[in-house]
Amino acid sequence: YITAGFTAEQVDDNNFPINKDKMATKEEIEEWAQDWKGDKDPMFHSKGKNHMLVTHLDKMLAGRKNIKLFFPMCGKMEDMKWMYDLGHTVVGVEVVEKAVKQFFKENHLTSVIEDVPAVNGKVYKTSDDRIKIYVCSIFDYNADVEGLFDGIFDRGAYAALLNNDRPKYADILVTLMAPGCQYLLNTFK
Repeated sequence: YITAGFTAEQVDDNNFPINKDKMATKEEIEEWAQDWKGDKDPMFHSKGKNHMLVTHLDKMLAGRKNIKLFFPMCGKMEDMKWMYDLGHTVVGVEVVEKAVKQFFKENHLTSVIEDVPAVNGKVYKTSDDRIKIYVCSIFDYNADVEGLFDGIFDRGAYAALLNNDRPKYADILVTLMAPGCQYLLNTFK
């Protein structure tokens, strides 16, 4: 496993980017977007339901129904549609617009698109407002946009971030947690 957007020479022994002294630059985000170019899915995209989410779904839901879930750096994660089909409200954040367009197309969902100056981006959403995916940097997103969440599923966002970005990322997630929020973090060894 190599962190998305980086070559073997650009990561340390734990597959984390060597550039540890700053936040991700516009160039690094554009490099991440390069993984979505072409006809094939990026190597980090997983098809089907995520095994960790399937295994721990009962803990995430904690007996609750129709909750609001957050998917940071979501790509076109199929689990979002699965949670939607179970009756939950889904909010994702993804910097690569192509991934968001593919999510709606591949799941046969019609989207409404709106500019969202508060996040320096836009949102793709279903007409019932139960799936919303913001096209923006995770670092431009905050609780003022959609309020607090009952659950957060991080399939690989934390692992993909530069080491120096992780504290700021964690700070953002904490501000998005409603009381009783369940946070499921998928990491890699």
